[in-house]
This record gives sequence, C-alpha cells and structure tokens, in this order.
Amino acid sequence: MIKELWQLKPEDAGVYGGKATGLGTLCRIRSNVPPGWAIAAGDDITAYEPWQDLKKTRKHFAVRSSHPQEDSGAASFAGQFLTRLNRTWLKVPAAIEECRASVEAARPYAEAMGVELRGEMAVVVQEMVNAVIAGVVITHDINDVLGYGRLEYVEGLGDKLVDGSDKPVQSLRVDVAGRRFLDKANMDRASVLSNVLYYVRRVQEFFEVPLDVEWAVDAKDKLWMLQARPLVLTGKWLTGDGQGIGYGAVTGLVQRRPSLGQFTSGRVLVTKMTKPNMVADMIKSAAIVTEIGGRTCHAAIVARELGKPCVVGCRASVAFKNEQTVHVDASAGTAR
Repeated sequence: MIKELWQLKPEDAGVYGGKATGLGTLCRIRSNVPPGWAIAAGDDITAYEPWQDLKKTRKHFAVRSSHPQEDSGAASFAGQFLTRLNRTWLKVPAAIEECRASVEAARPYAEAMGVELRGEMAVVVQEMVNAVIAGVVITHDINDVLGYGRLEYVEGLGDKLVDGSDKPVQSLRVDVAGRRFLDKANMDRASVLSNVLYYVRRVQEFFEVPLDVEWAVDAKDKLWMLQARPLVLTGKWLTGDGQGIGYGAVTGLVQRRPSLGQFTSGRVLVTKMTKPNMVADMIKSAAIVTEIGGRTCHAAIVARELGKPCVVGCRASVAFKNEQTVHVDASAGTAR
C-alpha cells in the first residue's frame, strides 16, 4: 500500500522503514516536511490513483531508500542504500527500482554492525526542496567532553555535506537542550540557524534519544526537516578540539583509496573522502583518515558505528604515501 508520509506511525517501520516512519513522526509534531509518499516493497507507483495527474507536474522529486532496518537505532545504514535526487515524475519509477536493488551492497556493513539484514526495501518519494543551505545537526558529539552537539551546513543541497565531498561552510558547537550556540563569535546566518536549533530541540524532546537531523532552508528562509534518525554512538566521550571521530589511537601503515588491489586488513585507510562502496575497506581498517569532510559526513557516521578511530578534514593526509607509518589519534584529531 502507498501512504502519504503524514499517515505513518512508528509501528509501520516493519513495512515502510525507519526513514519513512521518522518522517511521519516529524509530520505529526508539526515540522515542515516536504510532501511525499511511502511505497512498500512490491507496490507499483504507476498504479497509484493520483499518478496521471502527478506525471504532468513540472516538480522534481527525491527518491530515498527506507529499509526496515535503516535508521533503526541499532545501525543507520548511512550511505549504504541508494538515494536519487532531482528526478522528474516520469523518472521516479526507475529510481524506485534502483533503490530497491541496492539492498545486497549493504550486507558487509550489516555484518560489521552485527545486524542481520532482513526485510524488503520500501521507498520514500518526496518533492525536492530548492535549498539555499542544507545541513545536519547531531544532538550529541561523541568527541565533545560535555556531550554537546554539532551543527554543520553547506550551500545548496546537503548531499555534499553528508557524503563528505564538500567541507562545511560552518561547523558550530551547539547545546540543543538549551538552544544555545557555543561558537557565536564565528556564526553567520544567526536568525536562520537559530530557527534550525529551535526545531531540532523540539524534535529531540519528542524522540528522547540522541538524533542525527537533516534539514534544508529555501530561498524564503523556510525551514524543511528532511530526516530524524537515532544517532548510533559507539565508545566513550573524549576531549579534543580537532576533527577527530570516535575514540582511541592507532599506529599503522597507510593504504590509500582509491587504488588497485585488495585492501589489507589492519591498515590505515587514507582517502579524499569515503563513499558507500568503501565500507568493506573501512571495516578492515585499523583507522580512517580523510582529506575533506566534517563531523557529520559519511566517514564520521560509519566510523562512529564501527568504533574506528577517524580523523576527517585532515589536509596533511594528501602527503601520506602507501606503506608510510602514521599515528591516528581520534581524541586529538590528528594524523601524523
């Protein structure tokens, strides 16, 4: 059955997945969520009653995976399943099938997280937001000794931030419960970002667990909530003011990616940015170092879940050579 997002409840997650039901919850607590639908496994959107009218629209749509185990709290499956953006309505059915076919590629990640991958892929289809800025708030940063959160954003669509292909315009330490920015001296777009933090606090109070919240702001300064999922935290709180992720320190030999050949277990994975197809290498690695990305990027999310020491945004890593010995310290945010 195809349902509008506002109709979904948490108990629907087994059919429609954690992402879809999380969006349903955001709708119910009166957050601005882009209009859309949840499509259960096996459902045909071209048989949906409004299809004939919708296929004439000039709007563009995001087609997003929503597996029953995705965003479950046990594992985020960040970047493991496909998302397709800016699809015209006539291209939505093909994008749905691409998302459904992406399940098998997530098995190595599931095994590393100790999660049995089961169930069929549901899909979310939503109207695209013409974002001026878009970003992520994590309500608890495991590298903050006091457990404060982190707000990061980029200009335009937020996929550049989430996949780590672009560094944040700003990376701000935030107290979500107190609705405070702790980096006010360096803060741009104060009014807009204050509104983001206000809504994130509302969402946090409702879910009552640490969250990873995605959002976007359009040209009229309207805030759209795109996702709210439980933040999977591994390890302990640590001090540090760098871009360290996770905990611990590792000394090991560098293996750069992308490169030919198999990744050697126990090496330090060094790359410009991680991508979903690198998860098998991330699992084998002793530590992860990226040249770009912030504390809310793909590398950071997966490293937290795997419990791997990680340093993101490490410009010095461009000079690291294969077989070079480096020391990665997640608490200090250094790789040398």
